[in-house]
Amino acid sequence: MILTIDIGNSAIKYATFKNDELTECFATADKEELLNYLKNNEITSAGISSVVPEISSEIIKRAKKIRNLTLKIFDNNSKTNLKINYKPRNNLGIDRICSAEGAVFLLKKNKKFENTDVAVIDFGTATTINLIKYPNEFIGGAIAPGLNLMFSALKENTAKLPLACIDDYKGPIDNTTTGAIASGVVNSSVGFINQILRQIKIKYKLTDIKIFVTGGNASAILPFLKFDFTLEKHLVHYGIFSLLKTS
Repeated sequence: MILTIDIGNSAIKYATFKNDELTECFATADKEELLNYLKNNEITSAGISSVVPEISSEIIKRAKKIRNLTLKIFDNNSKTNLKINYKPRNNLGIDRICSAEGAVFLLKKNKKFENTDVAVIDFGTATTINLIKYPNEFIGGAIAPGLNLMFSALKENTAKLPLACIDDYKGPIDNTTTGAIASGVVNSSVGFINQILRQIKIKYKLTDIKIFVTGGNASAILPFLKFDFTLEKHLVHYGIFSLLKTS
């Protein structure tokens, strides 16, 4: 059984794979839960993507003691299946690399990757969109504040605006302040994505582009997306799995 671990700022997510299939996935704020899982399950290999080095370092050290398991940690300089065109490369987040790897892995696995360009949209703390040109060139991407970041920024940086959320959205124009804020945030995010997709299709002459959507805020924004896409909540885990098979 193969374990993939995604360590973020607010949660540790881990998933298991058997025969190239994701079998289960968990999320926790407590690293002890992950370590107990390692102790009580037959893990043959494991990979980590982390934005919190102190947590990943401790997990790697303790995993070695628990069951003599060497965890492979991936960073932005690790060997990948992608030709990464990013400058400087060490400024590219490992989460962006993993989600791109995951998208290409799934398309190949499902035999839907022939002359196909890929866009990965991640609705997380930041909203990001990344482009992978066929067959494997990571071109780069665009980054904007995420939904929750925009909501909190308006609350924290103004004297009178209240904290709103996506549930306050009632339409493009609203006669309440929370509704007006929700409209601004939602339409800013959707407009950003639509504009980037339109521009990259023109700039790179894309005729067939597969779009993957992922991230913690993805479900909330789905009703507002008017293009074809595949929702994959565990895209980063598929990417870590793909990197493990490569390493």
